[in-house]
Amino acid sequence: MEPYQSSEVELFSKKNIITFLIIGILFASIPVGVRLAQEQQQLKSRAAALNVSFPTGSSLKQDNSGNFTTTSPEIQVRVASPFGPSQ
Repeated sequence: MEPYQSSEVELFSKKNIITFLIIGILFASIPVGVRLAQEQQQLKSRAAALNVSFPTGSSLKQDNSGNFTTTSPEIQVRVASPFGPSQ
């Protein structure tokens, strides 16, 4: 007769502890991932808007969508910084 061999697996062996930690981290990351996926990322331009103007009498025409067109080879454009004049 063979001696009795225990078939019990040690619950707190190093391998099992590492496995439990990995599974726990994976389960904890699921709600975090879902939360991050639900948040909408808000992207806003940090650039200040320039003040662009065209002198009167220029050959520019503005259409309904706000785009400017011209057939003239030369146009005048005035650009002003929102931070005031440069020094």
